[in-house]
Amino acid sequence: MSPHISPISIEPLASSTFSHDITSQSPSDISALWHKRIGHLFIRQLNSMRKYNAASGIPDISFHDIKICHDCSVAKSQHRPVKTPSRHMVTQPGDLIIADLMGPYEISLNHNKYILMIQDAFSHVAVAIPLTEKTEAKSYFMNWIRQFLNVTSYKIKTIRTDNGTEFKNVALNDFLLQQGIIHEYSMPYENHQNGIIERTNWTISEMARTCLLATQLPAFLWPCAFRHSIWIFN
Repeated sequence: MSPHISPISIEPLASSTFSHDITSQSPSDISALWHKRIGHLFIRQLNSMRKYNAASGIPDISFHDIKICHDCSVAKSQHRPVKTPSRHMVTQPGDLIIADLMGPYEISLNHNKYILMIQDAFSHVAVAIPLTEKTEAKSYFMNWIRQFLNVTSYKIKTIRTDNGTEFKNVALNDFLLQQGIIHEYSMPYENHQNGIIERTNWTISEMARTCLLATQLPAFLWPCAFRHSIWIFN
């Protein structure tokens, strides 16, 4: 956790009806409570947030390791990742933008079934855009690129995606050509070539699944869980 990141406020959470008097709880109970409140983060991340005052409302205590979290064990199981060296040296935002599409998921309240994930490889800042259909990905991606170029002083040099038709199409390719942006494609069935966003996808998906599982909320609220998880991640 960088000391230069602006602090966020979680005071409403800390003062909610399920708050407990921490003086009457054991260190392990307090650690477990805040582990769940902040999206099932690792204890070392909680301690970093407290150390650098990254969020207000967290008690000024040293969080202790907790026993195995059943919700994390169920929601965060995964295959061993394949490690490959990066082909890009990024030195500023926009040098490399990576996009990926996740889904389909259970139809949400707003009829969403997919999530378009976009991430800057330098800052690691990510966005998650719910979609009703795969075909919406190209227009939402182009709109995001326009917004990035409009509100920042950086140029986008390269984007990297897989070979899905939502990214490999005439409309998107013509748009990128007009903007002078290079479009790279990962090899089919080699998801690890998009390692940065694949790891982010796992992190956000795990956090969202764990929050839904721990709170016993219905699965169709997954877009809300994703937005909450992205907010914590960034």
